[in-house]
Amino acid sequence: AALAGVRGGSADVAAGSGAALRWSDLSLRIEGSDGKKDKVVLQRCFGEAAPGRLTALMGPEGSGKTSLLSALAGEAAAGKGVRLEGRVAVNGCRSGESTYGYVKKQDLFYAQMTVRETLMFAARHRLPRGVTLEEKHAIVDELLIKLELAGVADAIVGGKESKGGISGGEKKRLSIACELIGDPKILFLDEPTSGLSAAEAELVVESLRTLAEGGCTILCVLHEPSSRVFSMFDDLVLLTPQGEPAYAGSVEAMPEFFNSVGHAFPNDTCPGEVAMGLVNIPFEGTELEVESAARVAAIVKAARRKIAPRMPLMGRRRVITNNPLRRRVNAIVESTRKKQAGDGGFRARVAAIVEAARNKLSLATRRRKAVAAIVEAARNKLSLATRRRKAVAAIVEAARNKL
Repeated sequence: AALAGVRGGSADVAAGSGAALRWSDLSLRIEGSDGKKDKVVLQRCFGEAAPGRLTALMGPEGSGKTSLLSALAGEAAAGKGVRLEGRVAVNGCRSGESTYGYVKKQDLFYAQMTVRETLMFAARHRLPRGVTLEEKHAIVDELLIKLELAGVADAIVGGKESKGGISGGEKKRLSIACELIGDPKILFLDEPTSGLSAAEAELVVESLRTLAEGGCTILCVLHEPSSRVFSMFDDLVLLTPQGEPAYAGSVEAMPEFFNSVGHAFPNDTCPGEVAMGLVNIPFEGTELEVESAARVAAIVKAARRKIAPRMPLMGRRRVITNNPLRRRVNAIVESTRKKQAGDGGFRARVAAIVEAARNKLSLATRRRKAVAAIVEAARNKLSLATRRRKAVAAIVEAARNKL
């Protein structure tokens, strides 16, 4: 039951059980300090991610891909000088009942725990108290099979400095499995294929494809994907170096859009690579930079005119200061802290075990020292008795000589 959204299949998607994510006029600005200019990260971005489909978020270095992903997931840093505004809706509503999972670029695990223990640890802290231990084990077993981790279920996760452990692709799939514990309707991923071999990257995306086919809405940042990996995605959201939207829609329709603005896609080329090349600007202060900037500006203008009207969101553009997604994340964190305070937490239990082991070792050391002292005392007594016997023997020998 806890994984109903993952197991639902295409029938559930058609029935409208999925979570359709859409955003428009989304901007992010960071106020400059000490007289410096404001840093514009995102400029009136729009796009959508539909249930049952894999959506890639791409753009040149510094285009704001991770910032956009974090903003949509409610993970964007909210603080003094940070201004995030626009419209974000799930199934047409400003705040939906859907749950969200966020897989960060870096995999963070306890290196000495096994894959199964890591998932059980996540299940204990993320699932409601009403879920029994048997149900949690069943959910973990199902995720191990779904993410193809059953073969390494009892293997140590390992870390960067430790020898052994599971592979990078398996760690990424474990990160995804941990987020699936809460049965999210929308899954955000930040560069899930970076740092992986071609085979591992394909396995990760194949796992995401399985989840999408089960009704999950998936949006992930991609950095220089291979043509094979890119071909596995259904939709693309493309950003320019200035954080502006250059395209949002299906991968299949992308060549038609760029053809309409005068940029044909050559045959036998990866559409993703061609699109990235068209929105890239070499900041070298040369004539090529001027030409590239003009080309990108024309593409953005065409995208706002042709694509943005297809993704309307009602209501005024608002400042996002208290994102409901962030409230949900904070609630989970607070719940985890309370649980840790109630039972001592995992680290507290480990610390207690270590302290008990140290006490046992200390007691054993004291016992060994005591035994050593007793042995030494016995040796001293034997030595004294030996000296006495020698003295008596010398007196007897002297008496014999006199006689």
